[in-house]
Amino acid sequence: MAGGPTGARACAGCVLRRHQSASVSVAVRSETERIDAEEDATYGKGQRGDELPKALQRRESRLQKIRGAGGRSESASAGQGSRGKSQARRAREQASRNRQEDVGQAADGA
Repeated sequence: MAGGPTGARACAGCVLRRHQSASVSVAVRSETERIDAEEDATYGKGQRGDELPKALQRRESRLQKIRGAGGRSESASAGQGSRGKSQARRAREQASRNRQEDVGQAADGA
């Protein structure tokens, strides 16, 4: 008598699938352990590799870096003189006009 819904007897296919599933689990686990060991060797134990550099891990130091970069940018544009400022102004005005045109075209198409 064959096993019914209570599962008194397992079919051969079920046993095979269960065995294959266990094999896949072992393979996946060994692959993840290998990758983890490689990453530990590369980045250090417990590190993911996408952490911020030490100088940028704290909010205050990030803000200092940003402010410092902004100051360098402003001093570089100041060194260009009035010609550099007028070019920058023209570029901002052109960008503003382009945005206004885009908004107008979107409104016309809606």
